[in-house]
Parts: sequence; structure tokens; C-alpha cells
Amino acid sequence: MEIAEDNRIEEFGRAVYIYARRVLDDLDAQRLTSQQADDLFMLIDLYVGERDIEDKLPVGLQRLIFKGLHLYHLGKKFGPDLHLMHELIDIGLA
Repeated sequence: MEIAEDNRIEEFGRAVYIYARRVLDDLDAQRLTSQQADDLFMLIDLYVGERDIEDKLPVGLQRLIFKGLHLYHLGKKFGPDLHLMHELIDIGLA
């Protein structure tokens, strides 16, 4: 993740989108629980906050990270929409 430290935000964002896709794929395949997936997004959020780069990230990536922080609510009435998360990833990687 040193690319964020070098202020290469576009590359960092791409890496996070790819990572997020893998996390969601593993969640879909039941290789991760919703809590484990949430924890992985928490690591991204902590890193972004520690580096104080949130405002530099594209809005779509900010939304994706926010949605990922609520994966522990997956399957509940106010849980995250995985379809929307996949769309955000696809748009970010386009």
C-alpha cells in the first residue's frame, strides 16, 4: 500500500477496487463470512484514515469503503447492497 504514501492515489484506488472485488468474490463463494469481509474493509478504512487521504479518493471508492464497513449487516433489512458494491467496483475499474 505504499502507493498511497507516494501520493499515487489513482493506483491506490485501483488496487483497492481489485482487492474489494476479491473480498466480495470470496464472500459470494462463502470463503469469508460477512464479519470477516467487514473486517477487511475496516483495514482499508483505517489505512485511509491514518494516511488522511479520504478526501483525495474518488467518491465511488469512498462509497464502496463505506458500504464495506457495513457488511456485518449483510442479509438484514438495512444491510449493504452487494449488487451496488459490484457496480461501484466495475465503474472504478472501467
